[in-house]
Amino acid sequence: MRRSDISTIFINRLLKIYNPWYPLDLDHEIDFSKIRLVRNYREIRSKSYSLGRIKYLIRKIKTDCWVPDAIEIDNIWSGGCPCGVIIIDGHHRVIAAFLAGLKTIECTYSGDLDILNWMTGRVSKIPSILGF
Repeated sequence: MRRSDISTIFINRLLKIYNPWYPLDLDHEIDFSKIRLVRNYREIRSKSYSLGRIKYLIRKIKTDCWVPDAIEIDNIWSGGCPCGVIIIDGHHRVIAAFLAGLKTIECTYSGDLDILNWMTGRVSKIPSILGF
C-alpha cells in the first residue's frame, strides 16, 4: 500500500457515525481487570477473544508507543448514495486506540470524499448525506 493511500482521521468523528463495538457484541464500558491478554490472532472469534485482543492492543499503545496499522473503511450505500461508513478491517484497533486515548488513527478509505474530508478535519461541518 502506498503512503498516499492512507489518511489520518479523528477517532471521535468516526465514532460519531459508526459503532465499532456493535459488530463485536461488546458494551462501551469494559472492565479489563479480569480479562486475559490475547496476543495472537485466532480464527475463533468470541467476546473473550475480542476483549483480550483489545486489552493487548491498549497495552501495546501505552507501553510500547505502538501506532496501530491503518484500518479499512468504506461507505454504506443506499440507492446509489453513501449514507454511512463501515469498518471493513480494524474494529479492535479502533476501540483500543480510543480507549488508550489516541485522538487519530490512520485509515484507507474508498468512499465519498465529503465524508473523508470531515473525518480528517479538513472541513468542520458533518456531511448532510450522513443524516445529521
